[in-house]
Amino acid sequence: MRYARITAVAATATATAVLVVPSVLAADAQPSDSDAVPGAVTIVRVITGAGSGEVELTWEAAPNATGYRVLRSATAGGDSEVAAEIDITTGTASAAADVVNVFSDSHSYIPPRGSLEGPDQSSQFNYVDVGPRQRCFAVIAFNPAGDGPASPVACGAPPGAELEPATPVPAEPTFTG
Repeated sequence: MRYARITAVAATATATAVLVVPSVLAADAQPSDSDAVPGAVTIVRVITGAGSGEVELTWEAAPNATGYRVLRSATAGGDSEVAAEIDITTGTASAAADVVNVFSDSHSYIPPRGSLEGPDQSSQFNYVDVGPRQRCFAVIAFNPAGDGPASPVACGAPPGAELEPATPVPAEPTFTG
């Protein structure tokens, strides 16, 4: 599945691609936390993983999130695809074949291990994939009200692979598919 073009000024600069989902409230309704889309995810780091060709992404939990979608591209400004999606209320997940692990302090989503007793209240989540080249990531938190904005883009590469230079940010984000 093609997703959004991830854009950045530098490999660790902020992304400008944002998914906007409008929410409608009745005239007398007051917004609550459950009615609000999550805020942007904060990426903590992208590092070389423990195995050959692994890159590990770590992000902080976002308030109001019931799940996360990891977007991956070959370059900071390239078209991205959904590499993994996790539901932190049910423990269900889906991921590309080269994703070897998605986990928190409380649960392993990929590979699946056990069921959740309640929503995962972990403060951080980790994602690990394997490949020979640079990968750039953005994470989107979501809930029933919609998708939050994409996190800043962060890129990493396994040992021996170089980070490619960042691409300039276009005036408007580009979405594909």
